[in-house]
Amino acid sequence: MSDVPEDFKLTICDKCSATFTIEIMDRTFDESVIQKFFICPNCGKEYTVLITDKDLREKIGKRKRLSKALLMAGKTLSKDALERKLRELEDMKNDIQVRADALKSKYLKGDSDGAL
Repeated sequence: MSDVPEDFKLTICDKCSATFTIEIMDRTFDESVIQKFFICPNCGKEYTVLITDKDLREKIGKRKRLSKALLMAGKTLSKDALERKLRELEDMKNDIQVRADALKSKYLKGDSDGAL
């Protein structure tokens, strides 16, 4: 089963302009590093969605839990508490992006568009 929402499953290949439905696949590196990617069925170009390691997956999970808790708390938080939690979410997002970029650079050898 794909992790991609239905609205985002149809795409156009940058290389050959074919329209196709995204089927997310996994590739494992170094036991705990997972690359989520899809391939154009027409020309074979690979597109990386995300590369994660255990630490990054934990950070993503923690951010999702905080975000959900924040939504559940709704208007019960003071303005100051809400602002602190939002800053915390933003900081977590930035940390996640830094780690994701580092993993992408390491495992995709600097390929800037995510294609292999």
